[in-house]
Amino acid sequence: MKAQAAAAPQAEKITAVGCPVAGPATGCLTIMANGKAYDLAGASPAVDMSRNVGVSVTGRSAGETSACGVKLTDVKVDYLGIACGAPT
Repeated sequence: MKAQAAAAPQAEKITAVGCPVAGPATGCLTIMANGKAYDLAGASPAVDMSRNVGVSVTGRSAGETSACGVKLTDVKVDYLGIACGAPT
């Protein structure tokens, strides 16, 4: 039995609510929560930015950070009735 595998910490569960935005690098889509940027590239299906609404995102930290932010796995996205984007 591998003691290291048994002692491995469980991936941290992340919940973030807000407006997804284009991140600092080309092709990035992020959401901010708790002072951190989270990479939404792992969302499947992908976040539909054309809705211009806020989202509630739940997932697990993948344990690594990309140029887009903290990578998430098992990403679930729920669309909210919060308007995002510039006012018209």
